[in-house]
Amino acid sequence: MVREREVLVACSDKSMKVGVNVWDINTGNNFLHIPSCASLPFGLLCLRNRYLVASQLNRHGSVGGGSIVIWSLNKPLKPLVNYTMEAIGPLSCTKDGLYLVGGGFSGNVYIWDVTSGELLKSWIAHNKPLNCMLFSDDNSLLISGSDDGMICVWSMISLLDVEESRSLPSLLHCLLGHMSTITGLLTLPGSCSSVLVSSSLDGTCKVWDIISGKLLQSQVYSLPITSISLDHGHEFLFYGIVNGTIIVNKLNIGLEEGPITFGQSFELKGHSGSITALTSCQAGLISGSEDCTICIWNVINRTIIRRFNLQKGAESRYVYGDEHTDESGNKYRASYLRTRTTVETSKHQVIQAVVRSDAEIEISESKKGGGLRGKLNKVVLAYSGGLDTSVIVPWLRENYGCDVVCFTADVGQGIKELDGLEAKAKASGASQLVVKDLREEFVKDYIFPCLRAGAVYERKYLLGTSMARPVIAKAMVDVAKEVGADAVSHGCTGKGNDQAWREDAIEYAKKHNVPVPVTKKSIYSRDRNLWHLSHEGDILEDPANEPKKDMFMMSIDPEDAPNQAEYVEIGIESGLPVSVNGKRLSPASLLAELNEVGGKHGIGRIDMVENRLVGMKSRGVYETPGGTILFAAVRELESLTLDRETIQVKDSLALKYAELVYAGRWFDPLRESMDAFMQKITETTTGSVTLKLYKGSVTVTGRTSPFSLYRQDISSFESGEIYNQADAAGFIRLYGLPMRVRAMLEQGI
Repeated sequence: MVREREVLVACSDKSMKVGVNVWDINTGNNFLHIPSCASLPFGLLCLRNRYLVASQLNRHGSVGGGSIVIWSLNKPLKPLVNYTMEAIGPLSCTKDGLYLVGGGFSGNVYIWDVTSGELLKSWIAHNKPLNCMLFSDDNSLLISGSDDGMICVWSMISLLDVEESRSLPSLLHCLLGHMSTITGLLTLPGSCSSVLVSSSLDGTCKVWDIISGKLLQSQVYSLPITSISLDHGHEFLFYGIVNGTIIVNKLNIGLEEGPITFGQSFELKGHSGSITALTSCQAGLISGSEDCTICIWNVINRTIIRRFNLQKGAESRYVYGDEHTDESGNKYRASYLRTRTTVETSKHQVIQAVVRSDAEIEISESKKGGGLRGKLNKVVLAYSGGLDTSVIVPWLRENYGCDVVCFTADVGQGIKELDGLEAKAKASGASQLVVKDLREEFVKDYIFPCLRAGAVYERKYLLGTSMARPVIAKAMVDVAKEVGADAVSHGCTGKGNDQAWREDAIEYAKKHNVPVPVTKKSIYSRDRNLWHLSHEGDILEDPANEPKKDMFMMSIDPEDAPNQAEYVEIGIESGLPVSVNGKRLSPASLLAELNEVGGKHGIGRIDMVENRLVGMKSRGVYETPGGTILFAAVRELESLTLDRETIQVKDSLALKYAELVYAGRWFDPLRESMDAFMQKITETTTGSVTLKLYKGSVTVTGRTSPFSLYRQDISSFESGEIYNQADAAGFIRLYGLPMRVRAMLEQGI
């Protein structure tokens, strides 16, 4: 009679000597050891119930290459090693074992045919390393989670379409809501198979409908969640926490309130290090920890049944396997342990960017223990006083134990935005607020070059926010040097404005007594500077909704604008505006005056759905009254001073120029080189343009330039000395020669 037993398979993420260990769960005996393996995060799985597969770095530890090692469970000491083009982290396979996928450090995903070993496809899925991957129960969807905080849902039908193998895979949904590393993905069984549960180091657990991409609900915890799992009976959802605690949440599936609701919760405590893995087996809950132990729990009694030890290295992420047979003919069931790396330290302290999506950070040995993620002395935070930057102040102090210096750049957002900012920053926990007036620099060195280049993103957006970022970043680094900071930080979400994140942030702000200027009932995300005012969020997240009339702040509704038109004359020198109605003004003063004039007539409103750099679409409403007037004036003057070929080349380069600015590549040598070209060809773009402003419209009524290429004596319909109409006959014959030759060929002449 064949004896069946349940086993645990575990692997270290650091020590090759520890290798893969197999224990009998019931007796605790270690009956198999596979040496020379240190698997990467989520990089250990069972394939076709016959093979053990692990991803690992090359032995020298290079991140530039790695390997996938395959062992037959019947002959575990004779592995098959496949070297990959880059280090592979997480692995996953379809339920039938036909396809294997791996996630790379670069953010690429690779898919192999298991039978032939052929690499079927690779593509850029994320902009940071992959951390976990999962197939849907019916194998129709591949779900990937990354250090960038995003979850992507891919269509396997598109991925495996041989005829379209060179095309990009079909991205069905990009699930945005987490603001840090994704640490776990799981789908619910049965009728709720379309429901995805995700966890993140941001301390949230979210429930999604992966068919529609809709966020169903979110739970927020005070500490980072490092792993999640369901029990066998699907009655409990387990959360592993960074402090070693396991939270057990009663799960109600398929109720009228929704596909999944949460009941009462309780805690399991038995680890001294961060929880790095959770799974369930017949014996109970299995947990792994940075304390190098694995525990099997009786969840109901809240007691540890058995404890296993690894020599060193953090255990993480199990998967429950099916029935197998070893060399002695014994059948067993296996729970596989896949590793997760933990926060590494460095011997050198460096100036670094600290953002919410960072799961790892370099910290000197002498500065450990200051916060949940390490210790920094002083951080300069780009601070606006809004929701995002207000909550990041206590977050930085809590996670890095650091002194926070808030930095605010005055780029023309208005006195109301700056009033009370110091008190608000200190109320949030900052030690001081530094404000720098950057208005003239912003307009002269950033706005005007874009204006001269004619840079417009996706035919509408005049780059108001994008142009402000580099001047702010440059000044912030200067402040960091002045105050002796060892890091800089921003509070951007990293993925555009997300409603779910903002509601979580409001709750976090209330918990930490942080004053914020928004409520759950009315949430707009606004970015204002001297060039524009942007509106996002709230009802604007549905592209079908018309913006509310009271939302606008820089411009009056065109329907309510004056019934009398107003004329304005813009003076321009070498492609840059210098005067309004004959009055010379500084760059910032000129723009401020045109904002007032244009806003009074409802000029410069646009409503657009734009393509973000990360690949998603975002709806925004922008007010750019002065900028709209200036763009119309400069473009019209160029029609006088530039020839046809120059205008065509300039317009083509303007598209790339706008893309570079939008993508945050202001200091890129390519943009600087293009700027030199724009400066050269607009040397003669000097003159004045008169515009008529009326109820939201800008109409050009006159233009003049001493360098005008327009000659009335040539362009006149009347006869002249320079242009002889008779010359057109020869030109027409030559110009039409190719068409004449083709016609002759078709007629057999």
